[in-house]
Parts: sequence; C-alpha cells; structure tokens
Amino acid sequence: MRTTMKCVVVLVGLLGMAASEAAENSPNAPTQGVPVMAQATVAPLGAAAGDLQSEHAMKMRTLGVCAPSPNHNYSAENGIEPILEAHGYFQTYEHRDVIGTETTTILQQPKHGVLRLLAEADGNAFGEGTFVASSQLYVYLPEQDYVGKDSATILVDIEGAKVKVKYYFQAISGVLGNTGLVDLCSKTGMYWQIASAPPEEIPPPIVVTDDLASLAGRQISERVISPILPGRYSKYTSASPLIVSPDGLHVAYIAGFGARKIELSAGDEGDGDDGWNHHYLIVDGKKGKYDGVSNFQFSPDSKHTAYMVSESNDGNAGMRSFFVVDGIEGEHYDGSMIDPKFSHDSSHFAYQVDGYVVVDGKKGKSYANISSYGFSPDGQHVAYIATDHFVVVDGQEGKRYDGIFAPNHSHESSAPVFSPDSKRVAYFAVSRTGSKSEIFTVVNGQEGRHYPGIETNHLEFSPDSQHLLYLAQIANREWSVVLDEKEGKYYDAWNISDPIFSPDSKRTAYVVKTQIEGGEAFVVVDGQEGKHYSGKNVWVENVAFSPDNKRVTYQVRADDTLFGIMDGKEYHEGFGLITSPDGSRLAYMALRKGKQFFVVDGKEGKSYDVVTDPMFSSDGKSFVYAAYTETYKKGKKWRVIVNGKEGKAYDLVIANRATDTDQSAIIDTSSLHFDAPDKFHYLAISGKNIILVEEKLGVPETK
Repeated sequence: MRTTMKCVVVLVGLLGMAASEAAENSPNAPTQGVPVMAQATVAPLGAAAGDLQSEHAMKMRTLGVCAPSPNHNYSAENGIEPILEAHGYFQTYEHRDVIGTETTTILQQPKHGVLRLLAEADGNAFGEGTFVASSQLYVYLPEQDYVGKDSATILVDIEGAKVKVKYYFQAISGVLGNTGLVDLCSKTGMYWQIASAPPEEIPPPIVVTDDLASLAGRQISERVISPILPGRYSKYTSASPLIVSPDGLHVAYIAGFGARKIELSAGDEGDGDDGWNHHYLIVDGKKGKYDGVSNFQFSPDSKHTAYMVSESNDGNAGMRSFFVVDGIEGEHYDGSMIDPKFSHDSSHFAYQVDGYVVVDGKKGKSYANISSYGFSPDGQHVAYIATDHFVVVDGQEGKRYDGIFAPNHSHESSAPVFSPDSKRVAYFAVSRTGSKSEIFTVVNGQEGRHYPGIETNHLEFSPDSQHLLYLAQIANREWSVVLDEKEGKYYDAWNISDPIFSPDSKRTAYVVKTQIEGGEAFVVVDGQEGKHYSGKNVWVENVAFSPDNKRVTYQVRADDTLFGIMDGKEYHEGFGLITSPDGSRLAYMALRKGKQFFVVDGKEGKSYDVVTDPMFSSDGKSFVYAAYTETYKKGKKWRVIVNGKEGKAYDLVIANRATDTDQSAIIDTSSLHFDAPDKFHYLAISGKNIILVEEKLGVPETK
C-alpha cells in the first residue's frame, strides 16, 4: 500500500507555513483553501491544536491527507489506509491511542474516479499479499487520463471515537516513485489537522499520585510516557520487544498498523509474519517516520537513538537500507548493513557495509572481510581485524600475521581490546613455521611471549590500565595465568576461565576446572586456591569482587545442587550473591518448593513466583528488587519491594526475566535504577500505558 511503497511521513507538515499559502500551492487543495496545521518533521504526541481551525473544529475530529495517485496502471500507489491515519491522529493530537472495534464509512465519493474497499479478488493487484474487505484498506482509482484535483471523505469509528479522514487527491499521469509523494505534498505536508474533538471527549492524562506514602514510607509519582498500541501484539507471533534506554527513562518498540488476515494450516506458525502491513517505531509514545525499522538502539548515555530502515530499491530487485541517527538519514546502500553501535562515550555511531566500517557517515578503506570493530572507551579510536591477517587502528594497518584473534566479549564481539584509558590496544596473533603454530599477544604493536595455545576469549586490562592478563596453554593439559607477561602457577587442568581484576586493580581471581566432565572445579584468589568441588557435572561461575575490593563471591553447580559462596563460606539454597557497596551487607536469591525469595543479612524475605533485579542503594541502607506473583487482585501482578515492604501493584514491571501479561514476551533488560540513596525509578505497564514510576524513600508513614 501507499505507506509501504513511499515511506510516508506520518502527520508531518511544513513548519511555519500559513494556511492560505498552503492551500494556494497544494496540488490537490480545494479552491476555497484548506485549514492547515503546520508540524515539525516528526510531530510529537500531544501536539497542540492549531490556530487555524474552522468553526466546526469542536464538533468532529477531521484529518486532511494529501494523496496524489496515478490515473492509469493502478498499483499500490493508489492505496489509502484510513484506519492507520485515524490512529495517527489520536497518537499525535490527543497523546493516546484508541483500542477496539474499527469500522469505516465513505461519507463522500470522489467526483473524478472511484473509491472502494479492497476485496479478496484483488489479489496482489495493489501490493504484496492478499487484501480482504475486513482489513478495510481502500483504493482511489481516477478516471483514465484524468489529470487534476479530486477529494473524498471516510469516517473512521474506533469503539465510538470518530475521525473524519478527508483525502485531497491529485490524479497524475505518471508514477510517484520514491520522491513523488513528498514533492507533490511539499506545500501542505502529507497530513494536517482540520478540526479537533470536543475537550470532554479527550481523556485527561494520568496525574501524579502519592497514595503509598501511608503504606510503606514511600512517595510514588507516575507519568505516562507511552501508550501500548494494539499493533505491538499479533495473533500469529510474539509481541514486539520493549527496548529500554540504559538510564531506564525511555522505552521503544515496533508497532504494526493495517491488519491483514493470514490463513494458517495446522502446525503452521506463519513464517514470522505478524499479520500487520506496516511496522513503525514508537519511542516514548511518538510514532516514527519510517515503515520497516530494525536494529533500534539507544546510545549509552540514553540521549541519542539510531535504527535501520529498509525500503524497496526504486522498483529494482532487492532492498536499499540506511541508518537514521537522531532523525537524520545516512547514506543509502544496496548491501548488507551490520554491527551498528554507538561509541562508549555516545559521541559517534558506526556500522559495517560491503567491507567498509562507516563512522559518522564516513567510510574507511575497503577490505575483503572485516571482523567486528571496537571503539576505545573515550570514543576517539576504532580498531578491527581486516582479512583475518592484520589489525587496523584509526585507518593504519598493523603487521601482517598468519592469523588474528580477539576476545569474543559480549559488548565488543571479536574486536581488539582497548585499555580503559584508551592508550593501548591488544589482540592475539598467530605465526606459523612449517607445521608449527604459535599464538601470542600484540599490544600497541609489541609481541608478547609465544605459546602453543591461548584461551582467546579472555584478554583483560585492569581497571587502572596498568596490567594485562590472559590464559596460556603451556603444554597439553598444562595451563597458567599470565599477568604482565609473567606466568603464574601451572595447573594440570582442562582449562582456566573467567579471570577478573578487583575494582582497584590490586587483586585477581579465576576458575580452574580439571575435566570437562567430572573432576574438580575451584576458584583461585590472589594465588590462593579455594575449596575444590567435585561431581559428575561441576562448574564454578559468576566470580565477582565486592565494590570495596574486600570480598569475593561466586556460585557452584555440582550435579543437582546450586549454592553461593562468599569468602569461602557456603550459602546453601542461595545463588546470585551481591554485596552492598561497602561490602558490609549480603543478599542472595534462594529457591524452595518452586518459589523464589531473597535472603538479606541472613533474614528470609517473602516468597514469590519470580524475584529479579536486586540492588543496594549507594549508601547500602536500602535493598530493592522486583517481584511477581499471581495472587494479587485485579490482575496486578508485579511490585517493587524495598527493604521487605511491597510497593504499588502493576500489570508489569519492566525488569529482567519479566513476562508480558498479554502475550509471552520475555524482557531481558532492567529499568530499575537508583538516582540517589533515597530515590529510584523504573518503568511499569498499567493497563494500556507504559508509565515512569519515581519513588522517594524515607517518607513518614501515616498511621
């Protein structure tokens, strides 16, 4: 349909244009003029009504739509979607969306053509897929060879909330292509508000509340940041994931528009087709400009956004793609665009395409293949492996080797490693002489000791950038930790793993496992071995130093048991140990009879079906986590617990391991953050809204 083929800018006009000028210059405006509300490039939700409304502005919502259409060789360019446009009206002008039964009625037919619903018999004549009447998609078919203006009006009724969508057609003799829609609608914009609804028909926003001060010594304020549109869900696929900014204050998701029926046979899952014709990005409740968005991400500082848009290649086979960063389009490419990321300091954005690394829109040198690249912590340097044989740092090629390896870290997959101060870059290189191969580190071009084998998943700089640690295989089943090119104790082991530095860079810890199956596993801290654990299937994991550097925690999986360790002391039933910033308090999760609970300073908390996202405040006085149970009334199943006291119930708290209440969609990120020792915030779902919840602790409780 029209929005797919031409990436229509939803509810977009030209800022500052007078109504008379817009009507005079519009290719399809009536001769008496069209009231125009000018909009910025992407109109925010809740945009104020314009000053140029007509006398009937308080009687019926009315939206004007610029819709040029070919007068022969009818195609998807002749399609219109009144329901989609009505939803856009509610989102933009009333800061909400309306959910319910949708009906459309033609109030005015065009004079120089036909306006009709698409039928199943149309097949693919007006775009990909089979359109049926229940989708309520329309086409305007001008009279053959008629060139000029025309208009029609469709009433959209969504559960009693009505919008008149008035289409201003312009019959043209050619096709629109990629730019025709924008060019022909350049004077008015493609959408504008003609009239608004009576104020009593527009529901007020949710107001700030503090109803829990008397319950738990907590003052709670709530603010809606986004509606949850019906298009986030599908009858055929999982719900669109919620993407939360690193600071936990913003949320985004993809919403579908224009429902389409899918006929599924037994056992058929629809091949990932969610049944929506169009997919738009929703960020903090604001609908984006493009159809077909993917790879959305927030910057580390949460102040910038980036995403990829793919669109048809101007009638040619395949697709063209481009990234949009803070609303600005980058260069369009035919090739595959992969590995997008912001720099750690959020000042740069990069991606790969066709053997290039593109940073801030500038292409580097082309290579046959490039590994994942990495930014330095200060954002000023970029490094990557080219052709598997040399490393490129800031465009400068390093020495060629027989092979190059880099750690497969989750944050910089297979990229050279920068030190925290950004002054050094390290990786592993391989040299071969005949049948003999050796592997070694290279740091700022300087080679380290050569070994027959190295565990390439670990190459760790200390937090102060003064030390470098890796794991070397001295001989078959003989491993050692190498710190600053000095070997430690040799272990007869299957491998050594999980090496870490303490926050102050003065201590180290790692795990030794003697056999891949069975054998023993134990932790070594500052060269001292901890207790050896054995079993048919034994693992030691999640080794961590406390923030004050004094304590070491980890957990042990031995056959059917799982328990936590701190400073050598075992906490049975416990795992996921965390300490307060000063190391004086300990909390861990426990399981019993299918329920989960936290134990804090030795005291068991209440049991829930799920507990997640535990954290201490910076002063260590408060312990907070999210919890879920199915026993709360009215479907409110999630709460945030502070020092054992339950807070307000919500349909969902956006937290790790949370499951969407309307449709199974596991969340893998947390929105829970402390802003001060006595203040924290999180995102929650209440009804059909995503809300920001801010809490202040220490409020006197009312008796």
